[in-house]
Amino acid sequence: DQQFKRLCEFLAAQVQKLNDSCGWLMLAVESDLAELPWQDLVRRYWRGKTPVFVSLIPNFGWASRSYQDLFSFPKTKNNVADLSEKPEFAEFKSQIKGDLYGKSPAIASTAVFMGHGKHENGFTTVEAETGMLGRDAWLDIGNFRLVMIHSCSAGRLQGGFLGDLGGVPAMALATGCRLICAPVTEVPLRTARVLHKWHVQSNAPREFGYRYMQALSEDPWVGVYTCYGFGSQFVTG
Repeated sequence: DQQFKRLCEFLAAQVQKLNDSCGWLMLAVESDLAELPWQDLVRRYWRGKTPVFVSLIPNFGWASRSYQDLFSFPKTKNNVADLSEKPEFAEFKSQIKGDLYGKSPAIASTAVFMGHGKHENGFTTVEAETGMLGRDAWLDIGNFRLVMIHSCSAGRLQGGFLGDLGGVPAMALATGCRLICAPVTEVPLRTARVLHKWHVQSNAPREFGYRYMQALSEDPWVGVYTCYGFGSQFVTG
C-alpha cells in the first residue's frame, strides 16, 4: 500500500506542475501495471483539488491518431447487448435491454456485455447470452465507440499490453472502439448496476468520464472498473 501511495503522490506532483486543476489522467503503462485498479488507487491516494478520472491507453501515438475521430460515429450508432441468461442477472438484464433498445435511448454506438467471467491463459471469457465469448467473439466490437463489460476480470490484459493486442481491451481499441470499460477483478452486481445507472442517465454530461466519476462517488467499488481509451468519449450520438 505504501508503494502505491508513493506512486500516486509522485504522479500527482508531476501532473499538478502542469495543471493543478487536472481532471483527466491518461496513462500508458506496462502490462503488469495495467492490471492494477488505477482509478481506485488514485481515488484513495491522489492529493489534489479535483477528483481525477484515469484511463489507460496503448501509447501516446495511438492517442494522437485516434483523437481526430473521437466525436464522430463512422461505423454504427446502434446499440447492442449480449447478456447472460443466469437467473441472478435477470432483473439487471431486463433493465439494460430497456435502456439500450427503448424508443429513445439516451446512449448510442454502445455495446454492453454481462456475464460471469473466467480468466485463464491470459484471456477472460464471458458467459453471455450467445454462449462463452472467447477471442473470436470480440472481433466485431470495434464497430462501437463505447464498450461496457460487466464481467469479473474482463478488463485484465495479456502480456505485451495493448500494442500487441493483449486481452479484450486491446482488441477493442485496435479495431476502432474509443473507450472500453471493464473490471480488472471481481465486482459486486450492485456496483455494476450503479455504473450502468450513470452510464445511461438522460440528463448527465455527454462525456463518459463525467458519468463514471458520478458513479464512483456513489459506490467506491466502481474504481475496479478500468477505462481504456478516451474519457471524453460522448455516450450519445
